[in-house]
Amino acid sequence: MDAITTTPPSSVSKEGFEYSALLAKAQTAMASGREIRVAPDTLRPLPDQPRKFFNQEGLLRLGNSMKTIGQLQPGIIRRVPPDGKVEYELLDGERRWRAAKMAGLAYRATLVDLDDEAVPFIIAAVANFNREGHTPTEVSDSIAHMANLTIPMEEIASLLGISPFWAYQIHGLQKLHPDVRDMLDPTLPKDKMLPVTAAIQISKVDIRLQRDLAEKVLSRTISVRNLRQEAVSASKKAGLYIREREMTREPRKQWELIKSSMQQLLRTSQDLQGLLKEGGIENALKGRSQVEIWTILNGLEEARIITLQCEGKIRKICPD
Repeated sequence: MDAITTTPPSSVSKEGFEYSALLAKAQTAMASGREIRVAPDTLRPLPDQPRKFFNQEGLLRLGNSMKTIGQLQPGIIRRVPPDGKVEYELLDGERRWRAAKMAGLAYRATLVDLDDEAVPFIIAAVANFNREGHTPTEVSDSIAHMANLTIPMEEIASLLGISPFWAYQIHGLQKLHPDVRDMLDPTLPKDKMLPVTAAIQISKVDIRLQRDLAEKVLSRTISVRNLRQEAVSASKKAGLYIREREMTREPRKQWELIKSSMQQLLRTSQDLQGLLKEGGIENALKGRSQVEIWTILNGLEEARIITLQCEGKIRKICPD
């Protein structure tokens, strides 16, 4: 896991609790952790673990790999009051734990000492989100959890390795109607799974209009590109509002964020391009499930749409 760093506090809760104190505790806990091996049955998952979706086929492959070459990366655990066989709680590494349990192997983990109930989630979120593969709802739930700890959105974005703009957009999925939220399930057939960009737009309208808009997108009655216009029209017709986030940053700060986000997008695109040029990529892709491949393809399509929308807005404001 990347190092957890602290920054000068810019947000304090009503009780006067500085969020930076949580980060400092997490940093101290990780620095003093020690590696141990435990029986999988002595562990329990973190109740608010960011990852909720576990591909069973992938777990079997991981378990077979661990039998062959061992567990390459340790998890992170803490002690809890004994409950039957359970003595520890997982903060990171639930996939490895599930695979080890299925394969009948001991589990390797870093044991950290924690006495604050808010800190485990900070460690779990940072460890999880600086990797690939979380569903949009998992990301949204984790951002909401951290926001409830009075951590500023810019700091949350930094901890999770995403841009502040994307953090705000994904956090908005908390406003989704439960039926629309279910349409983001990665196990659904491709034609039944709602694109994330569509879900973000839909989350901004009144909950009474959301299901109808989502069904129109899935049935291709309206395109993702035209969804915004349709949402505005439906909201005005119903006499309802569309939620928008106020941009309160001063212009120089906004400009710096625009530049850094563009540079991050370019680096990520170049990294992906480099990976696809590497030898053996065909075998790597052939070994994945349809759900995993669809997740990649949907993500690329959504990124393309977002990029075109951003380009269009910039050109409209600053034409050639």
